[in-house]
Amino acid sequence: MTGGEKLEAIFAGEMVDQVPFALKGWRIPKCEMEQRLLDEVWSFSSNVRRTTTPSNS
Repeated sequence: MTGGEKLEAIFAGEMVDQVPFALKGWRIPKCEMEQRLLDEVWSFSSNVRRTTTPSNS
């Protein structure tokens, strides 16, 4: 069973022999307020308008 298959099994409520490390916050159900904010196009981060990097002199 691959890591992806194990994750799918875990989210389906099945038992697996080892749990692979993965950040899958998008699989956690959203609360009502979070869903409302997402539906109304609210965001917790701002758009990047300009970037600067140090010069390598």
